[in-house]
Amino acid sequence: MPWIAKVTPVPAAWPPPRDPRAVAATLAYARRRDPIGDRIQTALTLAYVVLLPLGTSPKDVAWAALAACAVARLPFIWRCYTPLLRDPLLWLVAAWVAWRSLTLMWSPDRAAGLDEMGAFRVLLLPLMAWPVLDRARWLIVALLVGVFGLNLVQLAQHLHWFGLHPCMNGRLGGFLHPIFAAGFIVAAMCWHLSALLRLGGPSLRLGLTLVGLAAAAVGLIFTGSRSQWIAAAVAVPLTIVATAIRWPPARRAAVVVTAAGALGAGATWLVAGDFVTMRIDQALADLEAARGPDPDYLTDTGRRLARWSQAWQILEDHPLVGTGAGGYGPALRARGRGELASSDQDAHSLYLHEAATTGGLGLLLGLVVLAGCARRAFRGPPGDLYACGTRFVLISWLIGAMFDCHQLSGTMFGLFAVLLALTMPCRQPWSDVGDATRDPGPQ
Repeated sequence: MPWIAKVTPVPAAWPPPRDPRAVAATLAYARRRDPIGDRIQTALTLAYVVLLPLGTSPKDVAWAALAACAVARLPFIWRCYTPLLRDPLLWLVAAWVAWRSLTLMWSPDRAAGLDEMGAFRVLLLPLMAWPVLDRARWLIVALLVGVFGLNLVQLAQHLHWFGLHPCMNGRLGGFLHPIFAAGFIVAAMCWHLSALLRLGGPSLRLGLTLVGLAAAAVGLIFTGSRSQWIAAAVAVPLTIVATAIRWPPARRAAVVVTAAGALGAGATWLVAGDFVTMRIDQALADLEAARGPDPDYLTDTGRRLARWSQAWQILEDHPLVGTGAGGYGPALRARGRGELASSDQDAHSLYLHEAATTGGLGLLLGLVVLAGCARRAFRGPPGDLYACGTRFVLISWLIGAMFDCHQLSGTMFGLFAVLLALTMPCRQPWSDVGDATRDPGPQ
């Protein structure tokens, strides 16, 4: 098989095609033009997605390898990229990143600002994976494999195998912070449920889905992440209800799954009830301390409340342009709240942190990007096993972002980048193996 093949006819790439058939032709050309590179790029994309839930350094290596592959292939397959010039959401993403970068000019801590901007590199994933996004289902399966690996690491932590130990308060996060681990686990639960309700009779895939869902449900509890418990309480039931509504044959299965979930929750409570109660009682005690006559904000929950309040006040002081990327910690110290500016100098909320550091303009750009991705997710193809789950994975991510700065973590922002890639317009159909020659239909 030649590395670079001569392919005819050569599809028109300029002006950038808009029609789905013309876009599909450029993607088919890219696959036939560089078949070996196509396989390598697919493997590297899957490797990156598998490693996302498993740890920080390995997935960064995979990301760098994927970026190098995408750049190396570009001279030969550039035609398939020109349709993306017509994608308004990608231009909005670029505007958000550009504005954040511009705010470094007035940031009081440019080093911290550059560190914040480092996480935004993951937004290149839709571009780097664009030629192979006809294998979208493979990306989801790869992430589910990674989450199951995370669950196995949690089990090893619980059993103290291989020198692994639980985090503070007995929380299990694998090689990630428990909050990040929980975010991926909720995503896996939504995708597993979406597939479970649409699968037919007994099969290997059904068995693997049930095992993955059970492992994720137990793993979520032992992360101890209260914010992600809230996200799951919203996203998981919505996944079941929405799948049953959009796919009537799934309604009986939805009833069975709901009943089984209630029984499973009851059984799990017998094992983990004390742990869950402890985490809830901690939050209630922190709230009570923060509301007392002598408020104490130097607790886990109290620190969040104080940082949210301070972020809002910083926005009021700098309503349009903010303090600049990386400026949240210095702004706290300037306001006499240095005790809140610990090593993680963020507002513990994507929305409030963007408002405080990049101002109303930066917040608006970020919200438009998030809303654009959500709109595409809910307008996406309904027929795939995982399509409905994708919508509520995004919902869970947006809920979790209320309590933590997901945009400052290459890991959690990487999950959003995967969702952004899965909702790209004029992408080839959701399939096990993409057929570059067929009509993708309306997207």
